[in-house]
Amino acid sequence: MKTVLNKPINIIIFSLLIIWVTSLEAEPFTVDSNFDSGTLDTQVGDEFAANALNTFTDAAGHTVFSDDRAFSGTQSAQLNIQQGSDGWGVWGGRKEFPTYLSEGDDIWVRIRTFMPESFDYTTNFSLKFLRLATHASSGAGEGYVDIYINNDGTYKYQNEQSNTDWLRFQSQTGEFIVGEDIVGATSGATGVITAVTPTRDVFEYTGTTEFERWENVTGQTSGAIGRLNRVSSNSVTSFGSENPIKKGVWETYVYHVRHSATNPLVEFYKHIGETGFDSDGKPIGGSLQLLFSDVTDYTLKSTTSKVTHFLLFTYWNGSAPQTQNMYIDDLWLSTNPPPELSFDLIFSDGFDS
Repeated sequence: MKTVLNKPINIIIFSLLIIWVTSLEAEPFTVDSNFDSGTLDTQVGDEFAANALNTFTDAAGHTVFSDDRAFSGTQSAQLNIQQGSDGWGVWGGRKEFPTYLSEGDDIWVRIRTFMPESFDYTTNFSLKFLRLATHASSGAGEGYVDIYINNDGTYKYQNEQSNTDWLRFQSQTGEFIVGEDIVGATSGATGVITAVTPTRDVFEYTGTTEFERWENVTGQTSGAIGRLNRVSSNSVTSFGSENPIKKGVWETYVYHVRHSATNPLVEFYKHIGETGFDSDGKPIGGSLQLLFSDVTDYTLKSTTSKVTHFLLFTYWNGSAPQTQNMYIDDLWLSTNPPPELSFDLIFSDGFDS
């Protein structure tokens, strides 16, 4: 069931320790970075050679340590993008997990963001924000479980693990036909093409076996051949109309996903209800509140799939509208919840489904 809250639920601090259990297949890990130990104006990702866990793996070319402002300590990370750039490789950052997550594993992301008043987050679709990447056991990409930022400052949950299955080909010869059988040359996987999208290289299909990334897929009627780049699916829900982005202040988010093909869970929290902001843009009062939850969409395509990495932004749909920067602080990426939630008892006081 998807739940978009029109009024916040209460979060009560409870004096009981909740033991968070992770899968035996994944070693627990925590990335906890406040960016205070980096050299100013150097790239986040270069500084922590001795502590590689607490930094981005790559795709952070224009993400640098800054003392312009901070939520905690004295520094934060400044994210920069040039007008007309799609930001790939330089906007935000990617973190590969030290051990891949499997069926039933949880991942928690906490981040604090500061967008200046002049910041323009509009795109030709929505702005990729918090992203968790999944892969099949064969290594083929299976898409993402994402939070996007809409052009009106609300949020969008997009899950490519459930709903309509589709194949994206890197290249193809010939034209596939709706209704024809398809076969993977390496995996032997089979399926049926059910629709062709306007982008031509993306095809909806049905099938019960697993195609492999980079294998050739052949249409049994048309003879068309496509080199497979991705297998995925989409489910989309927008939310947060009562609590859109505020510019010129610090905002805190927590994104929690239990990755599962049998018992999924997605939760998105935001710090709201403050009575004001101090001179540094930090909220006065308020608390983390659950804005969105979902237990319907699978968050893995199969019980053998893996969750491999986290991406913060990394790609600007339609290219950035102007040269600009923003800031992040206190990045928490862990198989355990952040301190704000470790002892919280969370309950609903009125969901609207």
